[in-house]
Amino acid sequence: MKSTSMGIDENIACFLGYLFGWVSGLIIFLIEKDNSTVRFHAAQSIILFGAVSIFQTIFGFGFILGWGLFGLLSLAAFAMWIFLLVKSWTKDYFRIPVVAEIADNFVKNVKI
Repeated sequence: MKSTSMGIDENIACFLGYLFGWVSGLIIFLIEKDNSTVRFHAAQSIILFGAVSIFQTIFGFGFILGWGLFGLLSLAAFAMWIFLLVKSWTKDYFRIPVVAEIADNFVKNVKI
């Protein structure tokens, strides 16, 4: 098992990066210095769930159309959250199309 600069297994660190959405992703990204896999998954969490939070805020203030989109987005985000938690726990790391490319650039360009 690969370890991290935090002293925990790689899959646990990736799991924690997804556990509380973009907030835990940001914390793990700022703490982890060495493991590129953990940094990638933390960045993927920041980007995916940060975008979801922004869209939920926008659609949450809408009326009939907004509430429908808010509900669909919330359901999709919940399903993706569970999926990513399971994938990271089982060490079957998943790259979300489009988001993964942004996360790769984020990890490459943001040095802590």
